[in-house]
Amino acid sequence: KGSRGAAVDYARLCARWPKVEDDELYRCARRVNRCERLAANELVVRWETVFVPAKLRWLHDIGEAWPGVDVELYDILDKMGELSRFRWRSLFLLFWNTARTGTMRLPAAKIESTSRLRFVEVRGAEGGAEGGADAG
Repeated sequence: KGSRGAAVDYARLCARWPKVEDDELYRCARRVNRCERLAANELVVRWETVFVPAKLRWLHDIGEAWPGVDVELYDILDKMGELSRFRWRSLFLLFWNTARTGTMRLPAAKIESTSRLRFVEVRGAEGGAEGGADAG
């Protein structure tokens, strides 16, 4: 198939990933933070995925339906491992501040990672992307 055919297969595979994330993660957004070439066929990519946790989807939907309100997601990755509890007062304050400022601030889930990609041309193989890229 050659490197051009493998590149097309790889591009098709990459186009499917966002669809899978969007199906499974509500309001998913992806970003590449850094990409560094180590060799002609090797990259290190630092990336992140941010989404609204399933338990907060109802609040996000209220914020989007509320006229004049913008929903702002903020990162809680630095609070990982801390226990949080539901409090009616906190919910009241969220709605109070939203009505006062026009902004509903909600915590977002965030996945950060680094992937090392190595591309190998496989001659005479019909595998395309399956045999042509290693991630790890």
